[in-house]
Amino acid sequence: MSRTRRRKARSSSSFRRERRCIAHCSTFSLVATRSCVVKHEFLTRLCFFFVLNSQSRENSLWALDTFSLTASSILKQSFQTASPAMRESIKEGSFSYTRRQAQPSTNPERERQKNQLWAGSFMTNNTESADTLLAAATRLEGLVKAETEYWRQLLSLTSKGWPVYKPGPHAPMHVRFVASEASPDFKSQGVAQLVPDEEGTIQLGSSVGREPRTLRLRRSRRGEVVASSVTASLLSLADLGSSLEDRVRREQSSLFEEELFQELAMESRILRPLGVKLRDKVLHLPVTSAQGEAEEYLVDLISIDEASEAVAASAPSEEKDVLDAQSVLLRLLLCHVYQLRLQRRSQIPPPLSDAPRKAPPSSILRTFLALNQHYAVCVPLEGYLAHLQKLLTVAGLPFSRDAIRLPGLHELLENTAEVLDEKKKREQAGHESLLHSLLEQISQPQRTTARLRLAGLARAGASTEHVVSIHVRTDLSAPIYGSEFVLELPAAMARLMYGRESHDKTVRFADLAEVRSFVNQLMSLHIVFHELVPRAGKGWVGNADTAIISKAVDGKDQQSKLAVGVRVENEQVEMRRRWFGGRADQDREVWSLTSTRAKSLPAVFEAWARQS
Repeated sequence: MSRTRRRKARSSSSFRRERRCIAHCSTFSLVATRSCVVKHEFLTRLCFFFVLNSQSRENSLWALDTFSLTASSILKQSFQTASPAMRESIKEGSFSYTRRQAQPSTNPERERQKNQLWAGSFMTNNTESADTLLAAATRLEGLVKAETEYWRQLLSLTSKGWPVYKPGPHAPMHVRFVASEASPDFKSQGVAQLVPDEEGTIQLGSSVGREPRTLRLRRSRRGEVVASSVTASLLSLADLGSSLEDRVRREQSSLFEEELFQELAMESRILRPLGVKLRDKVLHLPVTSAQGEAEEYLVDLISIDEASEAVAASAPSEEKDVLDAQSVLLRLLLCHVYQLRLQRRSQIPPPLSDAPRKAPPSSILRTFLALNQHYAVCVPLEGYLAHLQKLLTVAGLPFSRDAIRLPGLHELLENTAEVLDEKKKREQAGHESLLHSLLEQISQPQRTTARLRLAGLARAGASTEHVVSIHVRTDLSAPIYGSEFVLELPAAMARLMYGRESHDKTVRFADLAEVRSFVNQLMSLHIVFHELVPRAGKGWVGNADTAIISKAVDGKDQQSKLAVGVRVENEQVEMRRRWFGGRADQDREVWSLTSTRAKSLPAVFEAWARQS
C-alpha cells in the first residue's frame, strides 16, 4: 500500500474515532440534559445535592464536571464549577448539544401502551408513597402514644413522692423507693431501673421482683402461740394490680420490712443479757426480764401468702389488737431511727481523726422491750392499789389515790407539747415533727407515778392527810436494766417504819412483791397509829414493830392485858383482839371483811375499847 493511501486510511480511521467519541459525548449530553433542567443554576444545585446525599462522592464530582463542560458551550461561566483537573485538561465548550422538537409517534398502539405504562408506574409509585406515609404516620402515632404513656407514668411516680432521676447522660430513668437514711445494704437495693416496652408501659429492672415479705409478731406462752399479728395494710399489697405505682409500693414495703428485721437482728446481739435470742431466723423477745421463756414475743419474716393464710386462720381477740399496735410501733421506731440519722448527718462533723466515725446502734428493740416491761409492772401495781383501795373503803377507812396513768397517746401528746414549747423557748426546735417528738418521748426511760392519800386522825381529833408517792421507772440501760420502784414517804409515815427521828425518806425496790409487802406493812401501821390510837383513849400503847395496840386492864383478882392487832396481807384486812393474863388465852375475836359483821373496822374497835 502506498504512503498516500496509508496516510488517508489513518486519517479516516482517526476521523471515525473522533466522530464516535463526539457522538457518544453528544448522546450522553443530550440524555443528561433531557433528564434535568438545562439551566446552569439548577444543575449546579442538583450536583451539590448529589455531593451531599449520594453514597459515592467521586461519581457526583464526575457528574458535576460533565454538566459543567456540557453547559459551557452556552454559558462560559458555567465552566467555573468544574474541577481544576477538568479545566486544565479540556477546554470550555469542547462538548455541546442540540435541541430539537420531538416528533409525534406514528404508532398509536405503541403510544397507548406507553401512556398505560406511564400511568401504571405513576399509580404504583403513588400507592407505594401513600403506603409509606401511612405506615410512617401509624408508627409516629404509636411512638407518640408510647411516649405519652411513658411520661404519664413517670409523672405519676413523682406525684406520689418517689424521686425519679437519670444517673447518667445515656442511662435510662431510675426510681428510688428506699429511705435516704436507710442502711447501706438496703440503699443499693432500693433503686430500680425503669424500662419502657413498645407500648410505653414501664417495667421495673431485673434487680427487683422478689417475693414480697412482711414482719410477723406473735406472742407465745409456755411454748404455745396464743396470738399472732400481721399488719392488714401490708396484706392489701398482695391484692394490688400490676400498675407501676402498685409494683413500686410493693417493693418499697417489702424492702422496709426486711430492713426492719435486720435492724432488730443486729440489735439483738447487744441485748443478749436481757434474754433476747435469735434462733432459726426467729427473734425471741421476753415480755419481762423476770419471766424468761415462759412468755415471750416471736418476730420473723414471712411471705405475703403465708401471712394471708395466718390471718384467715386466726380469730380476732384483744391480744391480737395489742400485737397489731405493737407491730405498728416497731415500724414507727424505724422511721424515728431514720430521723435521728438525718439529724446526726445534718450536724457539724467532729474534727478529722484516724478513727472512723461510728454510727450509734439503733434502739428499736430496747424501746420496745422497755415499754412492755413498764406495762407489765404497772398494770399489776395498778390492780393491787385498786384492790387495796376497795378493801380499805369497805372497811370504813378513809383512803384515796391518784390512779396510775400509763403512757397512753393523750399523755404522750401532752408531754410532747411541753417539750416542744421548751424547745421553742430555747430556739432549738423548728425541724422536728410532732410524730418524731412523740417517738422521742417513747424512746426515753419510762416513768409513772401513783399517789396514795391516807387520811388519819390526830390526838386532838383533827384530820390530817399523808401522801405516799410510788414512782415506777423502767430503763433497760445501765445501771437499772429493768424496772425500779421508788417510794417517797412523808415524815409521819417514815417515823412509823424507821423510828421517831426519821424525816422524809425515799425507799427503792427492784421487785413488785417487795413493794406490795412494804405497802401492806405501811398500811397496817397507818391504821393502828393514825386510826385506832386516836380513837382508843388513855392507856393504849402502840407497838410499831408488830402493828399492835394494847392496854393494861386492872381486874378484881389480877391484872390483864388487851391487845388489838391489824394486818393487811394477801389482799385482806384483818383485825384481831386477844386477852392476856386474867382471862383465858382462848378469849379472842377476829374481824375481817369476809365475816358477816356489817360494822366498819373503826366502829368495831371502838366497841372493843369500851368493853375494856
